[in-house]
Amino acid sequence: DDDAPTTGDASAALEPAPAKVEANFEAPYGPNVHVSKHPVLAHKLSILRSSSTPPSSFRASLREITFHLGYEATATLTTRDIPITVPATNHTDHIEATG
Repeated sequence: DDDAPTTGDASAALEPAPAKVEANFEAPYGPNVHVSKHPVLAHKLSILRSSSTPPSSFRASLREITFHLGYEATATLTTRDIPITVPATNHTDHIEATG
């Protein structure tokens, strides 16, 4: 069978991601890869994929995607309270990322 994957081909075990990400979809890429299911990212990716997207919109969408990915990548950072002085309020707590 010429279409059968060879045992030495690591990419043969990978299946293509579905066009629409299902709620129970688990990426076959390994435990260190997170597949976002965020609807805003899905929308921005559809803009990138469209052949009618002008270059300026492509660049703007790609920039927005990098911000969203940054938010997701830092979602599990640990934080700690630190005291701050805020004018005209009684609030003296501030949260700072520690990780």
